Amino acid sequence: MAVVQLLVELPDGMSLASLRELLEMHDATMHECKRVDGSPPASPPNQTSVPLTPTELSILKAFSYCDTNEEIAAQVGLSLSTVKSHTEDIFRKLRVHSRACALGRALRLGRITLRDLTPPPKGGEKSAKRRRDKK
Repeated sequence: MAVVQLLVELPDGMSLASLRELLEMHDATMHECKRVDGSPPASPPNQTSVPLTPTELSILKAFSYCDTNEEIAAQVGLSLSTVKSHTEDIFRKLRVHSRACALGRALRLGRITLRDLTPPPKGGEKSAKRRRDKK
């Protein structure tokens, strides 16, 4: 395995933790990291480090409060096959193989926050819309 020394200019808002996470996603290990400009670490991480669509983000958030793809489909108002397809895309983009790992990586990369992991109130907008559509 080759060892290299890099000088990297981080985009505004990207933290060293996000850089480490991105390197690890590509099986690279960071052994040492220090700032050369003496500035404090940037926070929060750059949210565009892993681009997810709004639909993928809503499905990702639903991983924390829905147990099955069927529940996610009902919650976000999509078909089961669409949820499965988006889940595969989320796993590929985040380079993970489980919902728990996807949530953890998305939190570390700043794509979601802990507040995003709370379930929506019962009888929210989508439920009310579905009830109106059935009438």
